[in-house]
Amino acid sequence: MTDNYTFITRVSGIPCQCKVTRHSSTQKEFDFQILDRKGYHAPWLERKIDPGTVDNLYQQYQEERAA
Repeated sequence: MTDNYTFITRVSGIPCQCKVTRHSSTQKEFDFQILDRKGYHAPWLERKIDPGTVDNLYQQYQEERAA
């Protein structure tokens, strides 16, 4: 399912935004882009993401959508 939900988060302690572009409601799977605080794509910050960060982003996304 496509989505365009953006929420405020942190990656490696750095404030940023996570823009979810696609997610699967049946699996723990989603695609996203990391944006800086001004909303610009931040590939330098995406390089800091590890599997644990992805899990945290997914959990935060689920909590934000449920609220």
